[in-house]
Amino acid sequence: MMNIFNDKNLDLFEKLVKECGKFMLSASFDENDSSDVMKKAGDADFVTVYDKGIQEKLINGLLEIFPDAHFFAEEKDNFAEDTKNGLCFVIDPIDGTTNFIHNLGASTISVGALLNGKPIFGCVYDPYRDDIFVAVEGKGAYRNNDK
Repeated sequence: MMNIFNDKNLDLFEKLVKECGKFMLSASFDENDSSDVMKKAGDADFVTVYDKGIQEKLINGLLEIFPDAHFFAEEKDNFAEDTKNGLCFVIDPIDGTTNFIHNLGASTISVGALLNGKPIFGCVYDPYRDDIFVAVEGKGAYRNNDK
């Protein structure tokens, strides 16, 4: 496997996802103003301006680190072939949007990566606890840099 997730790229990624976490924590919702929350297809399926903002920040930041990357992300139109050719990041900008809207402190930023369709990387960041869980193929899994 190519050394895509070397120490430098992992450090840049961690800074990026933590910046997105700060943006997530800056959220405040006014129950009388629904402009920040939109309903999607399912019953309890919502998207917020924060979901969209974090996803945009992640995609733009990841393109700076990995210029040839493709993206399969929750809040955009996706194409299955993007997951099979080259490096593809799979993004859920706010995993647990309903919890996020209700300020329950139980939401994360989730990012995975596939190389030619094979999973090689995963990250879940909990900005409420500042816990980052990372797994890299061939390197193991870590919580806050502890194996």
